[in-house]
Amino acid sequence: KVQMQVMNSSNAVRKYNGLIDCVIQTVQKEGVVKGLYRGQISLLYREIPGNFCWYGVYESVCFSQIPEGGTKRDLGTSTHLLGGASAGVAYWTAFYPADTVG
Repeated sequence: KVQMQVMNSSNAVRKYNGLIDCVIQTVQKEGVVKGLYRGQISLLYREIPGNFCWYGVYESVCFSQIPEGGTKRDLGTSTHLLGGASAGVAYWTAFYPADTVG
């Protein structure tokens, strides 16, 4: 994906004739693991703590809205939407710098 984006964003000669051609050439030149999975470690450095943060905020918001003696099933759709929105803001606020560097 990144190789195709870079190719399309510059004035360089088109190196690939579509996604399948890009995958075939990349695997032939660099192999499956190195060619297709390069950069995944930096992605995991963002995703693992990011998802931890996301679920933590989501659960905290939902838990704070559970009526006394109730369960999470007693929550309405708006509470889940608020939890998801809050979690999304927390995720990107905390990990956006890692996303721009990686």
